[in-house]
Amino acid sequence: MPNFLPRLLALIALGSVGAAFPAWAQLSARMGSLSIEASQSSALRSNTNYGVVKQTTASYRVLHQGQPVRFRDADGRTTELSFWDAWTLPDAPRPAVLAANRATYLITEENGEARVQLLRGAYHDNATWQWLDAGGQVGERHRVYIQDKVEGPHELRGGSLLAVSARALLDVKTLQVQPLDTEGDFEQLKLSGGYAAGQHNHVLMYSAAARQVALLARNQAGTFAVGSTSNPEFAMLVIELATGARHAVPFDRDAMRLAEPETDATPVWASTFFEWRPDAQGRPRLQPRKLSKPVPWLGRLRDPQIGSSISRETTYLLMPVHPRMAGALAALIEREFAAKRLPALPDQPELSARLEVDGLPLALRYCDAADGYRSELHLTASVPVIATQKRGKWAFSDEPEKVQATNRLIMAMADKINAMLAKGALQEHFTTMPKPP
Repeated sequence: MPNFLPRLLALIALGSVGAAFPAWAQLSARMGSLSIEASQSSALRSNTNYGVVKQTTASYRVLHQGQPVRFRDADGRTTELSFWDAWTLPDAPRPAVLAANRATYLITEENGEARVQLLRGAYHDNATWQWLDAGGQVGERHRVYIQDKVEGPHELRGGSLLAVSARALLDVKTLQVQPLDTEGDFEQLKLSGGYAAGQHNHVLMYSAAARQVALLARNQAGTFAVGSTSNPEFAMLVIELATGARHAVPFDRDAMRLAEPETDATPVWASTFFEWRPDAQGRPRLQPRKLSKPVPWLGRLRDPQIGSSISRETTYLLMPVHPRMAGALAALIEREFAAKRLPALPDQPELSARLEVDGLPLALRYCDAADGYRSELHLTASVPVIATQKRGKWAFSDEPEKVQATNRLIMAMADKINAMLAKGALQEHFTTMPKPP
């Protein structure tokens, strides 16, 4: 962390909280005549749960030859740009910075002047970036958020091709930008057999040889009169970068272990189940891998909470599962973790089982696949709320320290249970995802 931050915070503290002016301080991130500055400002905000609270926000701006970079919009108006985050591109052929708030900009120097190029306009969703060729594979997607403190690093290295919000491709070695249309129009929807990326608009696979990218897509036949509702719900949407042509590779989500698309559809998942292989004409084409045996179902963690001021519960989640998975997992926990059975709680009759491991209480809760929902088994903390009365007033405590300790236990157990699932344990108790209505 740069040593300017303590001085920066002291300057902010002297200001008027509620309308504090930003105190800009130079970051170590610099590339030629371009540099990044950061500030932290505080204001009083109204919060529904906590009343009036002090909120701190980090901001970044880009300087060219010591002066803030300004942007000229379509109406000819110029404005000084402020960002949620910014990064230098050290491998670029000339000074270059990628900066984002809800929009994303490429700022470079050309002929001694700053040039600002809008790569992605301000949409309702967060701006993102990801390497397509970092270490020979697609990297994880990085989301851009408002931050409450100045953090780094503020440079991007590791690849040559950067996908910006899956709407533009930036070659950092040449600073050439190519638009990427992952949504398309109705004619392109027909070419893909009714499959569209929609909200799953981040790149999962990239082939430099084929000059193609692939994204997760959903069957839109129920919404648009194209394709067929009898086709699988999901497909990989393949887009040719040179022409924009596209086609879909439908797949069975159960066979591909896609239980929760929002979290399961990652580059690692995609490379596990798909590959580019030569077709009959010898051209590379995305196809499902020919696996010698099924990939096992695994569990996943939801809301891993371990902070000192947090009492939310971490959940280890198995899905899709038969109801009998509750008894099978309880038996595994008793056998592998020396768990003891706890009596049922009168006010929580829906719990499948209560267990204690190392003095920490756990609960298993089965959620039935009804009305299109998934069949899920949740392993969570089971710390009862304690009510006490003092001087006529009731106080309630859910023992947050015990909840946090149980959360840490669940996260440790999840790794061990997943290792057993990966070797084939409990696979007979998994089922299939519900079909769309």
